[in-house]
Amino acid sequence: MSMERKNSLSLNTVLLALIGFFATWGEGMQMVIANASTIYPVLIVMFMILNFNKFYIIINQRRIVPKEFKYLFLFILIHTLLYIIFNFHSLGFGTDVREANDEGFSYAKADSGVIIIRYFIFLLFCLYLTIAFERENKLRLFSLFYIIGFVGTIVLGGAFHGYENSLIRISGGLKDPNAMAFDAIISFLFSLFLYKSFKSKILNAFIVVFIIIEFLAIFLSFSRGAYLALAIFGVIYIYRKGIICNIWKLFLYIFLFALIGSIAIRTIGIDTELIAARFSYQEIEEKKGASRGYIWEAYLDNMDEYFITGTGIANSSKVLIGNKIGVSENYETHNLYLQFFVEYGIIGFVLYILYWKGFLSRYRKTDNSYFFLMSMGIVLLVVTLFLNIDKGRTFWIVLSVINFIWMNGKYKNRDTLRNGIIK
Repeated sequence: MSMERKNSLSLNTVLLALIGFFATWGEGMQMVIANASTIYPVLIVMFMILNFNKFYIIINQRRIVPKEFKYLFLFILIHTLLYIIFNFHSLGFGTDVREANDEGFSYAKADSGVIIIRYFIFLLFCLYLTIAFERENKLRLFSLFYIIGFVGTIVLGGAFHGYENSLIRISGGLKDPNAMAFDAIISFLFSLFLYKSFKSKILNAFIVVFIIIEFLAIFLSFSRGAYLALAIFGVIYIYRKGIICNIWKLFLYIFLFALIGSIAIRTIGIDTELIAARFSYQEIEEKKGASRGYIWEAYLDNMDEYFITGTGIANSSKVLIGNKIGVSENYETHNLYLQFFVEYGIIGFVLYILYWKGFLSRYRKTDNSYFFLMSMGIVLLVVTLFLNIDKGRTFWIVLSVINFIWMNGKYKNRDTLRNGIIK
């Protein structure tokens, strides 16, 4: 192997590790690094430039992603191109609007043109990452550094604290505790995937520590959607492993999780009445799930505006203009299924559902080695009932992992995976 090729491989490995590390470093880490949120986009662009030769594979190799994924995002590409052609005058590419809160954190609100560019950069990187994962050592490397990067956002104290009814909710490297909780569960599943995979007992001990920190992050986000997603994953895991037949092991898991949560509450000094209020049925009913019920109703009431053609990417909120319910025009759908319907119309919505239908069919057949990674899709399906995350980073990372395992199941056996790329 030539020296130039060795250097290229080394740089690829370093970039992949850095991308994993900074994937969860957003605006919530600006007290640690001023422009933390810009590091990840710069790194992935560098990675794609360095691996420009892989673009030929992406264009010509049919076996990189499932056909359901290909049809969905080809449709989104064509739909977006048409939207840009007919609405170019309304797109903004200027400076982001900065908003600061009482604790000194500034948040960027991107114009629609910037969101579209970022969206397709993340989509293209998703394909590059799927190719990179064809070597298991790259998948494990990325997993490890994603975990370390996420844990860093919690341990370094860069977390932004959001307040709701005086209840402190941590949000790690992001400005949204619900989005952070999703990242935390993904990091948690990466950790379970890597647990006991190292020969060193010290490294495996670190993974256990990481798992505890990730669980605490999920717990202290007080994200109801994340709690539900984690609970559903737990039920599936228990059923799959037959732990329900081993009642003592089941009780041990429940006791350990309850103990960690209890210690966290007492150490931080959180008022348990505030926690109980947030999760009470009366609270959810009165506030319609943090106003989500009103938001969904407002969007569905104006279905005639997007049913066939959709509003176009990053343009869903225009549906709320003059809505009868009085919901603010600044609100997103807070439901990714509804958002696909609103932005891309009935065709985009159906294609999105078909992709996940194919995933569920594949998920049932997943090898035990990849169960934790493939379960990321289950978590995403649940969390996105209450959250829009397709403009974020981890959404595309999860799709890369899912698509890789999905295609691995169709075209390769376990030995081929360990030996290298798809032939």
